[in-house]
Amino acid sequence: PDDVLRNGIAAMLSVPLAANGWKLDSLNCSDKAMTARWEQTPFADYMHLPFAGTLDERHPQFSSSRHTMKPIPAHEGRTVESLLSQQEATRQLYAFTRKYALKLRLAFAKRAEKKVEKQTISCPWVTATWELSGISAAIIADHEGLANELNIPGLILKEISYSDNAWKLKGTLYAR
Repeated sequence: PDDVLRNGIAAMLSVPLAANGWKLDSLNCSDKAMTARWEQTPFADYMHLPFAGTLDERHPQFSSSRHTMKPIPAHEGRTVESLLSQQEATRQLYAFTRKYALKLRLAFAKRAEKKVEKQTISCPWVTATWELSGISAAIIADHEGLANELNIPGLILKEISYSDNAWKLKGTLYAR
């Protein structure tokens, strides 16, 4: 998650809160793209939407713009042995949330199984989805420190979002 956090937060913090009479409503960032949603104000310029945006045809009081993120290099050398146990990964995430008074939603899926020639083979890892919310602007401002602390083996950050003055992180967790 460290590369996604460093690139994503830096890009998100560079977006102004207002542009061409439109105010920033929300931001979503993945490793591939950042999307900004803009809401009209009485001064909104419909001929010059923010950052070459597009108008929402169903709700013309909103516009959105998209920025492609620079590619993040693939990490080599990941193995099943480098993953934490489900118990240890869960404990590390909860310890992190306790330290910063965050809210965590964590849901592990059932371990995948496949039948091959009358033999049942279990997947060597289990997958979970997670979401951190209640993240303050102060924590986001220190995104370098946040990136270092969230560097948990098997933790994948898929989305950073900002809406209603609140930050959220979402992703996937792989564990043994």
